[in-house]
Amino acid sequence: MKFGSLLDQIAVDLNDAAPGHEFTTWSREQLRAYLEEAIQIAFTERPDLFIETRVVKVKPCTVVQDTCDCTQVRRVIGQSTASGSIIKYLRFKKSGTDKLVWNGRSCRVHPKKFELQEYYVDGVTDKVWVYPQVPAGVDVYILVECSVIPDTFGDDYNIHTELRAAVIQWVLYRAKMVDGENNTAIISVADKHKTTFWELLRASANQELLVQDRSAANVQS
Repeated sequence: MKFGSLLDQIAVDLNDAAPGHEFTTWSREQLRAYLEEAIQIAFTERPDLFIETRVVKVKPCTVVQDTCDCTQVRRVIGQSTASGSIIKYLRFKKSGTDKLVWNGRSCRVHPKKFELQEYYVDGVTDKVWVYPQVPAGVDVYILVECSVIPDTFGDDYNIHTELRAAVIQWVLYRAKMVDGENNTAIISVADKHKTTFWELLRASANQELLVQDRSAANVQS
């Protein structure tokens, strides 16, 4: 669902959408801030719903690479052009090895014959290791698939279907907390929205883990 459309729906849920008097109690910008906040919090539980691809220029003479604005790296799709077209798929290493550590003074691979062979993703730092090292003076790119936390939200920003119900609950919670500054009953209602937000997110995350476990079991069998 589009960001702007969801704002309109939330105004209806808050009984703040009378024709000609929309967003009277809570301004559109106020609800926009709450919805942005909800999406960014949701990222912590469901980063898999924020997967994007990034073209990363590989640093020469080192195996360890930064990954732009990636928060969680899922995989390196392969060596690519600067525009992201795949040139070669790379092998995935399940763990870092001495083979990926280089202690020489200069790159050992001849530039004219160079190509990447394999990669490893550090699950703690989200840095990517590639082998062999890129020689100096050679431009090499990799296409990385990773989770990217959103930081800009236009009205056309597409909110993933699996997040829609949860983020609505967060916005209702934040709006009701403002409305209930002098009313403990409303604060209690607000807290229920907050609880529902986390319950929906965690149920969604648990369901995703179950799907992954089943997929892994099918592969092994």
